[in-house]
Amino acid sequence: MIRPMRNRLASLAIAGFLASSALVPSVAAAAPQGHWSQEALNLAAQRGLLEGAADSIDPDETVTRGMFVTLLGRLDGGELPSEAPTFSDVPAGAGSAPYVAWAQQISIVQGVSAQAFAPEQAVTRRQAALLLDRYFTARGIQLESQPVTPFADRASLDAQILPVAERMQQAGILTGRPDGRFDPDAPITYGEAAALLDRAWQAVTAHTSQVLTIPSFDGYPLEGKLRMPCRDQVDKLVIYVNGSGPNTYDNHRALGSLEFNYFDLFARQCAREGAAFFSYSTRGVSPAASRPCTTRSTKKPTKVICPRIRCRMWSRSSWPCGKIPACSMQRSICWAGAKGR
Repeated sequence: MIRPMRNRLASLAIAGFLASSALVPSVAAAAPQGHWSQEALNLAAQRGLLEGAADSIDPDETVTRGMFVTLLGRLDGGELPSEAPTFSDVPAGAGSAPYVAWAQQISIVQGVSAQAFAPEQAVTRRQAALLLDRYFTARGIQLESQPVTPFADRASLDAQILPVAERMQQAGILTGRPDGRFDPDAPITYGEAAALLDRAWQAVTAHTSQVLTIPSFDGYPLEGKLRMPCRDQVDKLVIYVNGSGPNTYDNHRALGSLEFNYFDLFARQCAREGAAFFSYSTRGVSPAASRPCTTRSTKKPTKVICPRIRCRMWSRSSWPCGKIPACSMQRSICWAGAKGR
């Protein structure tokens, strides 16, 4: 299915960029200075996983079962069901209710009994591993597998959790305690949950890419890049037709010391939704082996220097979105407060 997503992709790219930078205020900002999980908590907040949380989070506070399912549902980003969950202890008005119902809908959650979910109980490492393993399976997400040192308490793990714990460990999702144990019954803290979900985010948005040459209707060869999510099945394709110009194929950007490629951000957001992303430039523009230039995105007018081209960027206040700049670039976009190509 082909979906016109140009405006939405621009919004997703900005959101993805902000999630990788320090530009967005974070509820984790009040975490103890130097706490090992502060970066992961900041990323969780910037990705919207901690929406509605307090202004500060104690990274050593334990996470409840209801909150962990909520965090996982927000990471998935899928549509939530309108039906209430069937567990008697998760009323329809509870904050976790739509996420517990979502988890039931895709068959990744089990209660402590047929009628109870125990949303206020602390989630354990065992329960988190089982939830994530079922989630990756339900979404058809292919995980990498690397050789690892077995958990120190491997011999004491039961037949249900052992293969799950090893899969999550080999995929780099779960790590052991400092002493090497899996420690299945230990509760998970906010800091640990943030680190766990950051690794899950990388798996959910992972994709491969290759350059393809496809003839147009009149036989003209068009070169583009196909980015495929690492899923068992992909049934959605987003096609992005880019403009011309020497730096439009990969669209590298820089903000301060941070350099990034917003097509990669597009592809990651599409992969999160299980969609492939194919981009190609207008006729006569081929993909480059390396970027010809990097655009500096600032709020002040600056110059973009590319091979044989010099173009000025304008700030939002001085150049309305959508106008064509006075240079050989064909068109412009509004992006993160700066404009120009």
